[in-house]
Amino acid sequence: MGRLSAMTLIPAVVALPSFADNGHPHDEIDEQQFGTVHFPTSCAARVQKNFERGVALLHSFAFETAESTFRQVARDDPRCAMALWGIAKTFSRWGTPDVEQLKRGWKEIKVAKSLHAKTAREKAYIGAVAALYEPPERTDEKREQLYLNRMEKLYRQYPEDHEAGPFMHSR
Repeated sequence: MGRLSAMTLIPAVVALPSFADNGHPHDEIDEQQFGTVHFPTSCAARVQKNFERGVALLHSFAFETAESTFRQVARDDPRCAMALWGIAKTFSRWGTPDVEQLKRGWKEIKVAKSLHAKTAREKAYIGAVAALYEPPERTDEKREQLYLNRMEKLYRQYPEDHEAGPFMHSR
């Protein structure tokens, strides 16, 4: 029995280094962990790669890093309404946004709407996330259902959009 226990522990001990930080600070993100994201936007071509990095970070639940990535996209292309969509999306993290997150998300959505997204698809994404925050003083649970309804419509309207499905199943 003692030998069996040792044999059982050896794979666990050998696997431990793969869970260690390998000398990297915990707040650094390894780009190879994300996979590939294809999320075309009407934003400037120079920000597209960084925008897609922000989307990958959202999928990886790295909300703070995603927020700073989308903020950089917004600085690099101040007319990119989808950068504000991304920022707002980061405030809906692990459950219903709190009052402060609702206010911050609504502020970003108002700016995104004022930039007049150039495509119907982008307007649909912004409109879906707007459901999570508008109006910020509303406290009922209809926000999430409205968001899901809008994302389902977007998903059906743009079947070639491979990002709509995952966003439909996450807030």
